[in-house]
Amino acid sequence: MRNVWTARRNRIVSIAGIAILCALPVLAQETVLKLTETPPPAELAQALRDALDTKAVQLSIGDKPIFEFWFRKDIPLTAKPASGQTALDSIKEVTFLGAVRVHETRKDFRKDDIEKGVYTLRLGIIPQDGNHLGTTPFPYMAVLVPAKYDTAMDAITDHDTLAKTSGKDTYDEHPNTLSMQPLKGAEGEGEFPRLAEGGDDWKFIYLKLPAKTESGETADLIFGLVYEGHGEV
Repeated sequence: MRNVWTARRNRIVSIAGIAILCALPVLAQETVLKLTETPPPAELAQALRDALDTKAVQLSIGDKPIFEFWFRKDIPLTAKPASGQTALDSIKEVTFLGAVRVHETRKDFRKDDIEKGVYTLRLGIIPQDGNHLGTTPFPYMAVLVPAKYDTAMDAITDHDTLAKTSGKDTYDEHPNTLSMQPLKGAEGEGEFPRLAEGGDDWKFIYLKLPAKTESGETADLIFGLVYEGHGEV
């Protein structure tokens, strides 16, 4: 009986060891951020594609891409900001910021599903009313709009249309959003783009993007984009 138990125990230990070894490659996979020379997606309207940089900000788990972002060559500003960290205040709501290809279903800032596909990114501002008070420390959102519904720079002109168009294909008709948060102090310095982590288990891509006013004054737009983590929006 002892020999039988010993054999069984050794078999269990062996199986457990194999399971651990099989899991190691998954645990070892790292999040990788890099710039790639990749044309904007063909699913986008030509006028929008022409406004985008050909360098994509690619976020991968191991060698598997999950997000690819293309941003405008120049983000339009209503006025020259005092600094790059305050530039989000100088962008008009619904402004076309860029585009993203989502390679697999992900969660947005509200913990809703973002389905695989190509989306435009437009600036959304969370209303400062009783329904949204205290839901997130900053009101700025990158609102994802399915590319098939956003076909021109001026296709979306107001907050309600942006929210409705983004939510056309979502389960509860709520817009898909990723939080955009200003960077402070040392956060706004160093190499861009780069990965970072912050409060509430948020994971960021820190970005510095070129921006320009109507009169031609240039500025940097510096912010963190929350690609993983949630808030009550």
